[in-house]
Amino acid sequence: MLLTIMGNVLVLTAMLKTPSLRSPSMIFLCSLAASDLLVGFVVQPIYIGFRLNPGPELEHLAYILVSLACSVSLCTMTAISVDRFMALHFHLRYPDMMTNKRAVRKHKLQIRIQQQPAMQTVIVDRKQNLARWRRSALNTHIYYICMTLCYFPMFSSLLLLSINPKLERQEWDLKMNMVFMNSSINPVLYCWRLRELRHAVLKIIKQLLCKQTEET
Repeated sequence: MLLTIMGNVLVLTAMLKTPSLRSPSMIFLCSLAASDLLVGFVVQPIYIGFRLNPGPELEHLAYILVSLACSVSLCTMTAISVDRFMALHFHLRYPDMMTNKRAVRKHKLQIRIQQQPAMQTVIVDRKQNLARWRRSALNTHIYYICMTLCYFPMFSSLLLLSINPKLERQEWDLKMNMVFMNSSINPVLYCWRLRELRHAVLKIIKQLLCKQTEET
């Protein structure tokens, strides 16, 4: 629980303090980190309280919050996947529509020697952007696999219960802990796959350590 809170707080703080990280794709990750932080702050404590002191009202509240947190995380991951698909699918077509028309209009009255470097710059930018979108799509694929592995035991149990309600919820705590564990793993994945975010998080940690050292 503490690991979930600390990891997602660091990620959110790094995103807010680093202007270069405020891209559309990072905003989706920020939303996912916020939902994971909600899991650590609210959902996990209530679920732990229910397991320590079982009761129908607390049980109902715990499962509502778990369902809500899972739904938000899954919807956010779906939005991230769609965003990456759109970036890759339309990336090659969009620059052709824009740069070919605008660059010709802008440079048709200029000499040829000035037009050549401009077109070369456009081509280089397109290649760099395409490589960046592909890395981002790969990162999203890794996040999705991790989430699937953490959520699969719970969803499989729910599927079996819907088929046969008489089945007992065996090892339910282990399955729920795996779902909660996904909220702790996500910040580690972000820092592993996103170098700029990793540097921003390390910078914040160093600043916190320096403040503690100065106070002591």
